[in-house]
Amino acid sequence: MIHRDHAILLRRIALGETSWIVSLLGVQNGRVRLVARGARAPRSRLGGCLEVGNELDVVFDLRPGRDLGYVREASLRKNHLGGGRLDLAAMGAGFGILEILERALPEGGGEAGLVDDVRGALGALGEGRGRARALLILYAFEKRLLDRLGVGPDWDLCAGCGRAVTTGGWLDIRAGTLHCRACGRPTPGCRAVGAETLVLMRGLG
Repeated sequence: MIHRDHAILLRRIALGETSWIVSLLGVQNGRVRLVARGARAPRSRLGGCLEVGNELDVVFDLRPGRDLGYVREASLRKNHLGGGRLDLAAMGAGFGILEILERALPEGGGEAGLVDDVRGALGALGEGRGRARALLILYAFEKRLLDRLGVGPDWDLCAGCGRAVTTGGWLDIRAGTLHCRACGRPTPGCRAVGAETLVLMRGLG
């Protein structure tokens, strides 16, 4: 079956001497894995498009019940991570965003709005410099992805008593839960957070 989609390239792996296996996150089809035959050959018309982080219009053949489809056509819309526009911190955060999606989404997983989230995050990385900014964008994307997957942390209510947390408390990093000061520190690995930090955490999404 032939599909046309607008997609972000998440990962590519060499196959044989001249081909790639590429993982794409598409607006219509979610995450799919495709073989790009001959894309590594010197004169391939696909080779320049299939860089990690590229935003593409792609035509591919993917039949029901098969793990891998085949790229038929691809055209570049935007190169988000290339061109020397990003510093090393932004590059690392950008590749981190793509790797999170590759690992978190099952075959066919994803939704139209998720591609917009990726485009927004990668675009924001190109609008400034610095490690702190890059990490904030990465964390914000992670929070938004968790919310989309239905497993986002609740940073408004105490996981112990259910009351609103307004003046700070304890953050259980492993569990992703917040606990008020009245309930106390639930595990030794928890970090104390103040009211200002809570405002920043809630603004990440």
